[in-house]
Amino acid sequence: MMEPDLSFEAWRATLRAFCGNFDVDPGPEPERRRAAFGKLSLGGMEMSRILTSYDRVARDEACIRGDDVDCFYLVRQLRGWMEFEHDGRLCRLQPGDCALLDSRRPLTGRYDPAGSEMITLHVPREALMRDA
Repeated sequence: MMEPDLSFEAWRATLRAFCGNFDVDPGPEPERRRAAFGKLSLGGMEMSRILTSYDRVARDEACIRGDDVDCFYLVRQLRGWMEFEHDGRLCRLQPGDCALLDSRRPLTGRYDPAGSEMITLHVPREALMRDA
């Protein structure tokens, strides 16, 4: 279920509580921006639905050390775009695109100012690595 039109502080707190430590830059005039957040648990995995028009998020080494999140984020872009730098690579997701991001690696993401919406499945590391 989506929690619509959250304030910047509420959206950032929800993102951090569910997805791990992220620094968030709302950009100019955060009161004019939109953000919503939904969460769901599926068979031991968590899924989030994120809507934002904030400028950027970042998960640096300090953020990574500051929580116990150890998963991969499987991101599917629904609308708008997301551009991110992760593990030394720059990528831009358009609607329908997917990416697998490692919570143990730094990430900087920027969002479409007109609004970006994505679904993120949090895949526990051991679920992906046990048969590798």
